[in-house]
Amino acid sequence: MKRGAGKGARRSLRRWRTAGASVLVVGVMIVCALFYVWARHEATSWGYRLSEAAQAQNELKQANRELRLEAASLRSPARIESIARKKLGLDFPKPGQIQPLN
Repeated sequence: MKRGAGKGARRSLRRWRTAGASVLVVGVMIVCALFYVWARHEATSWGYRLSEAAQAQNELKQANRELRLEAASLRSPARIESIARKKLGLDFPKPGQIQPLN
């Protein structure tokens, strides 16, 4: 056997190891890049969801304010007295209509 015959095999093995390590590094980099893109997509998606939820909350708060205002106007003593007098025909009792209970 020649002395230089083993050197070619060693070089070939070294090349394969270097190529394998390079492929591994590139694969890890691709996985990291895909994870980064996925994470950015998720963050953007959650941002949109959060924005929509905040908008819905603002709309519900506005509706709540409007309903509270409507409820306050419906409870108004002036409104109740007006309905009692006009629609129901009620009036304050006259002095002879009041009878004390014993």
